[in-house]
Amino acid sequence: MIEKEDQISSQLDKLIRLVSMIATKDMSQKQQVAQLSKAGLQPKDIADLIGTTPHTVSVTLSDIKKQSSSKVKKTPNTVSVALTMARKQTAIREKAGEK
Repeated sequence: MIEKEDQISSQLDKLIRLVSMIATKDMSQKQQVAQLSKAGLQPKDIADLIGTTPHTVSVTLSDIKKQSSSKVKKTPNTVSVALTMARKQTAIREKAGEK
């Protein structure tokens, strides 16, 4: 029974590798790391799949995280944009009421 489970596990690992390789074949290494990480793979597994080291994968993930956090800071918060627009509309209405 255990031998059968090991065979199934081995086959699943092969399928995961194959699907991962097909899904990321035309991507840069950075894009591959990002996609495979989003799919839930650990840096060691990603490194094995794309032929690099776990350290390289971890550094790439760190760079991606830094870039995404800087983009978030540059992108206005939807709530703050909505509040600003509401304040501007209120000010316009108040000015129109004064005239």
